[in-house]
Amino acid sequence: MQINELSGQIPESFGFLNGIQELFLYNNSLSGPIPPAIFNISSFQVIDLMYNFLGGSRAMDICNNLPNLESFNVSHNQLVGQIPASFSQCSEIKFLALSHNEFMGSIPGKLGNLSRLEQLYLGSNNLTGELPSTIINISSLTLLSATYNMISGSLPHDICKKTTRLETLYLFVNQLGGQIPSSISGCRSLRQLSLTYNNISGVIPAEIGNMSTLQSLYLGSNNLTGKLPFDFFNISSLTHISLGINRFSGNLPKDICFSLSLCSALYDIALSTNYLTGGIPAEIGNITGLQYLYLSNNNLTGELPFRSFNFSSLMELVVATNGFSGSVPHDLCFRHPELEYLNLEQNQFHGQIPSGISHCTAMDTLDLMGNKFTGNVLDNIGNLSMLRNLVVGGNNFTGIIPPSIGNMSRLLILQLGRNNFSGKIPPELGNLPILEGVFLQANQFIGEIPPELGQSSSIGRLYMKSNKITGEIPPSIFNISALRELGLSGNQLAGNVPSFGES
Repeated sequence: MQINELSGQIPESFGFLNGIQELFLYNNSLSGPIPPAIFNISSFQVIDLMYNFLGGSRAMDICNNLPNLESFNVSHNQLVGQIPASFSQCSEIKFLALSHNEFMGSIPGKLGNLSRLEQLYLGSNNLTGELPSTIINISSLTLLSATYNMISGSLPHDICKKTTRLETLYLFVNQLGGQIPSSISGCRSLRQLSLTYNNISGVIPAEIGNMSTLQSLYLGSNNLTGKLPFDFFNISSLTHISLGINRFSGNLPKDICFSLSLCSALYDIALSTNYLTGGIPAEIGNITGLQYLYLSNNNLTGELPFRSFNFSSLMELVVATNGFSGSVPHDLCFRHPELEYLNLEQNQFHGQIPSGISHCTAMDTLDLMGNKFTGNVLDNIGNLSMLRNLVVGGNNFTGIIPPSIGNMSRLLILQLGRNNFSGKIPPELGNLPILEGVFLQANQFIGEIPPELGQSSSIGRLYMKSNKITGEIPPSIFNISALRELGLSGNQLAGNVPSFGES
């Protein structure tokens, strides 16, 4: 009866279904409490009620008469109250899912008595208190997810002492403090570790580098300090490293992926918003499968080692708000044809944007704001039909806006402010169907405001102040239904200000 449109309450008469082993009522619109009689059917092995609107709190004797229950799933409902400690009497249970409800209070330590439990889902509730070490050390446990709660305290110092089979540990978005215990390296089978959005401090224990099966390491948004240990960069199975929004310092390790046989699976490195210094080591080019590199908001300097970037699969490069310098190589898009997101904002880059930028045909966002670039970047972007965000303000760009910009039908943001662009504002801007922001302020634009801009119903912010624009303000501008910010000061406009709705 799963995945139907059943509504109303579960009938009490279900309690008379003696001999039934499996009950599947997931993905319906059932409401009300779960009938207590269901929990008297001793033959049950599987109960799956997820994705309904079931409410109320469960009786404390939930497992007294379910000696054969192996799987219990009530996730994505509206159940309240505390998690019954009597779950510990379901001695055969392997799968227990209580996530996405409104359970409160602490996690019962007695759940650690479930010696056959393999997967435990407690995420997205209102759970508090500390994480019981009895649970984290269930020897049969392969997955523990308790995300989006208010669990506090430290990770148990004896974590992974007995849990040799644990593969997934998700505790992100909680209030955990303390340090990461070195004993976590005892989880020899661990593949996914996420502790992001907590208050964990101290250094990353070097022993993590011994976790040879680790694939994803998410420790971002904590208070971790010290230097980055290079050991975990050399775990051959690692695919994701996310350590952003911490307080790491020092240089990026030069021993990163010192052997091409290491880091063969790594494709995502996120180290933004730390206190990292120095340059990017050329050895990073050994990570041939790298797709995402995030280093923004650090104190990194020097030139980007573009020539060492041997990863043709690169899709996103974000190094904003650092002290990088140098120029963009002419073959950037030939070497990285899949590049979708390039953010060099707030650095010291200079020179011209090469014409080869037009070969990044998958480009979604080009953000060069706040550098020292020159030339006319707009000459080379005509082929970027997928571009949604063009942000090049705060440079020394020159030239005109070509009429061909009207062909960039996916463009959302056009940020050209604080440059030396000149010429007339092309009426073709009015052809862009989803354009939301136009920032042309502090340039050398001349001529009149094209009335065709009024054809766009999506422009919410329009800034043209501090130019040399003349003529009257076209009434059509005030017919843009989404317009909420308009900046035209510092020009040579004449006439009256039209009223809203005037055509």
